[in-house]
Amino acid sequence: MKIAVKDIEPNPYRNLKKYPLSRSKIEGLMVSFKEAGYHGGLLARKHPTKSGKYQIAFGHHRLQALKDMKIEYASDTAVHELSDDMMHKKMFVENHETWGARPCCVLENVEAARNRLNSVLAKYDTLEEMKLARESTSQLFSNQQGFANAKRKDQGLVGEPTISKYLCNMYSENEIRTAIEVLKETDKPDGDIDINAVKVLPKLSHVRHFRSAVKKYDIPKKKQVEIAKQIVEEGVGRRGVAPIVAKHSTKPIVPEPDKPVLEIKRLLENIDSQACTLHNNIMSLRKKMKQMGIEELKGAKVWLAGSALKRLFNEMKRLIKE
Repeated sequence: MKIAVKDIEPNPYRNLKKYPLSRSKIEGLMVSFKEAGYHGGLLARKHPTKSGKYQIAFGHHRLQALKDMKIEYASDTAVHELSDDMMHKKMFVENHETWGARPCCVLENVEAARNRLNSVLAKYDTLEEMKLARESTSQLFSNQQGFANAKRKDQGLVGEPTISKYLCNMYSENEIRTAIEVLKETDKPDGDIDINAVKVLPKLSHVRHFRSAVKKYDIPKKKQVEIAKQIVEEGVGRRGVAPIVAKHSTKPIVPEPDKPVLEIKRLLENIDSQACTLHNNIMSLRKKMKQMGIEELKGAKVWLAGSALKRLFNEMKRLIKE
């Protein structure tokens, strides 16, 4: 179908302000159109409220290339009846096929899925109501308990398992959890993380280390994009993220204790814990003896226990002297 470019609007569920299109991809498409012509590639539905207008499910880079080239009509545009959920699903697939598991793609898909599910679940009190309204998302829940758990009214947010199902399991629950944590932080005006820096990073594993390091070294938001670009340019793995972030810190760096020191600290903590347990057991034994009218214990077991306590005491004395 041939549609005037001016009558085509973006997918209403794409947040192009927060997740802008790739300028390099648009320019690449413009070169391709000039050399080989434009041969379609847009999937659209009729606008639900504006007569004569259309909304595309995917193909936003192509549409922007047409606009930049002043091409008036988008030929061979496929127009179908698409539900709101189908508009979401087509957007998810396009993003994933284009960008894979890059943080910019995962964040956009997870945020859109979460917002969609929250808005739908808020309309209904039971799964039965949802099914009667023929909501396609009702298929995500096998029973009322699953529906109630997904709503998580105490937190006001749908959980990772439901989002994963809605996204056709294209991301793990751990990846979705990371994305949600980042979105919570970046949505707050006083949050510690700049979402623009996160979107630069190549993988979610880099994001996890970046978040931790930025907080540890008090890196201001205005510096974070620059650091993220350095991480990408140097091609470091996730374990190399923290050292790069640390170089940009003005906070005095406290050296990490050596592993042997940490092991000694752990062992001392265990000894302290076990000593407390031993003391409590001895006090319980004395109490029981008093209740039973026993003043003194005798026998081999008592002698062995006493000998063990003496050895422990002597060993601690030696440790303290050393």
